Amino acid sequence: MQGFVEITIKDLESLLHTEVSRLWSKGLVSVSADSKAKFDREQNCLTKLGMHLKVNDSISRRIDEYGNRSDRDYIWKVIDMIYAQPLGLEDLRVDNEYGVYLRQQGSILPFRLTKVCLRSRLYFFESQSEGIENLKVDAKNLPSVYTKETKNHAGVRALLVQCTKSRKNGSNLCQELLMSEIGDTKFTLDVGNCHVVEATGKPQNSDVHFQVTTTEPYGVLCMQGLKVNCG
Repeated sequence: MQGFVEITIKDLESLLHTEVSRLWSKGLVSVSADSKAKFDREQNCLTKLGMHLKVNDSISRRIDEYGNRSDRDYIWKVIDMIYAQPLGLEDLRVDNEYGVYLRQQGSILPFRLTKVCLRSRLYFFESQSEGIENLKVDAKNLPSVYTKETKNHAGVRALLVQCTKSRKNGSNLCQELLMSEIGDTKFTLDVGNCHVVEATGKPQNSDVHFQVTTTEPYGVLCMQGLKVNCG
């Protein structure tokens, strides 16, 4: 009985897959993925914008293991995400521009620090945006103040990437990529030699296989017409 139920479910999955494929081909449905990866038909590759890159993503860059520009691609791996940290009071300087997070607007807006009163510990910020009032706040209630290029409150300020090719001394070069510079840049993902190693059960941990299922997939992925019993 259990095997019969399994086969019936696979028949239903096959019918649904056929119908979704038909609607997809007519442009009536779209595909959404949390990974934010997109398939580039012209280049036949997967791509991601810099703002969507995560730890362990591997990307192609024309930068060699020594940090020099190259005519060929080198694989770099995202090994860490550096989050934006608010500046301390000791970091603020009069006449400098900063990004100040305003809770009412839910965003970081540009301001210039025009005056600091040490006795009353008051900070005066001049708005650089039309329709936004100047700020006068004491040190105790100071909002989050960032460097002026910061775009997102408590967001990722930079990515730390490491070249997978070692240098002659055996070390691997790391570079910090500012999100303000690479956020809208399209990167080609390196997925290596992708092939199926196991169709059922939990995916095996592997550094050389491209995982396209969830952490605990049920059955198999997109194998139309295939019937799999519980055995």
